[in-house]
Amino acid sequence: MMGQLDGQIALVTGASRGIGVALAEAFAGAGAQVVGLSRSEADLKSALSDVAGPDGRRASWVAADLTDWDAVRGAVAGIEERHGRIDLLFANAGRFESLAGLREADPGEWWRDVTVNLLGTMQIVRAVLPGMIDRRSGTIVTMNGGRPRGGSAYAASKAGIVQLTETLAEELRFEKVEGVRVLCANPGLNETDMTRLQRDSGSGHRWIPEVGDMLRDGRVRQPREIAERTLQILTQATPADNGRLYDPDGWV
Repeated sequence: MMGQLDGQIALVTGASRGIGVALAEAFAGAGAQVVGLSRSEADLKSALSDVAGPDGRRASWVAADLTDWDAVRGAVAGIEERHGRIDLLFANAGRFESLAGLREADPGEWWRDVTVNLLGTMQIVRAVLPGMIDRRSGTIVTMNGGRPRGGSAYAASKAGIVQLTETLAEELRFEKVEGVRVLCANPGLNETDMTRLQRDSGSGHRWIPEVGDMLRDGRVRQPREIAERTLQILTQATPADNGRLYDPDGWV
């Protein structure tokens, strides 16, 4: 049986846990050859070893730090050399460890969140984009987030990602690039390592106690929901939709 993504090479960042694993599983199930990227090869191996498509092809992975431009370029070049191209990039990797009011936030920790989220997204998109433009074919999906109290670094970086996505969409229009799509996903509140940290930390109790309440009561989205919606959106989206945002319920 033919899969929606048969023959495509799909790169998922932050693929060693949570939403990244759900994306890898969904893309593999739809027939793509999945490559996961994260900082830890051991975590990637643990998360992706059993991920395989209908034809039995197993996911592969590469470890790289998205904040290191040379490492990102090298990782993408290696994937393109091995597989010939990258058809789909889902820039999922993110960090939310600066959990404090702005007046008390540690500037170094605050900037690390911004660097991983915003610079990391920019660099992986920057590395993948030229090949897609040359082929006039490819899809890039970035990841949005919320505006939690005590999470100004996370919120600022995610707002930057939305603007990055919209600006890239406008650049593609300006240069009359056809066949390349760029979209932004908003997964909603999921139970992940990130949100469990928020639930269990003193800072989380202070600033965003509703996260713990929602996790306890099951009022959360599941990682598979944004993965399944992404597959649906990929069947619908045209370059005319570039820059648009979607969530587990559809276009926003």
